[in-house]
Amino acid sequence: MKISFEKTGLMAIAKLANAMIAADGKVAENEMCSWTMEMERLGIPHEEFASIYEASESMPFTEALTVVTSLDTEHKRYVGAFLGSLMAIDGEIDNDELKLWQLVSTFCDLPTMTVLEALTYMSSLD
Repeated sequence: MKISFEKTGLMAIAKLANAMIAADGKVAENEMCSWTMEMERLGIPHEEFASIYEASESMPFTEALTVVTSLDTEHKRYVGAFLGSLMAIDGEIDNDELKLWQLVSTFCDLPTMTVLEALTYMSSLD
């Protein structure tokens, strides 16, 4: 399965991903590597990643939530799975990461899934 997003959607995902990466108080290299690889899978060349990241930093968190809320079901499934997999990438699921995932999922009406379901979904993408 292949999935893509408009620039505003990418910025919103970047905003939420940055929050997830920082939620446990430490930024692991494998989290950043996973995020970069995911951007490339979404069709964003490595040289454009910095501009998406910078644009996401100026996006209010509430706007990111609003953008994700407006996505269709399949795109919401991707966002939920990506955040869940990003949370688990370092092998430890911090309570603050889990709370963030649950809150974003609730506020944005993301499909409910377990971490294993999130990882399985992410591995099914092209």
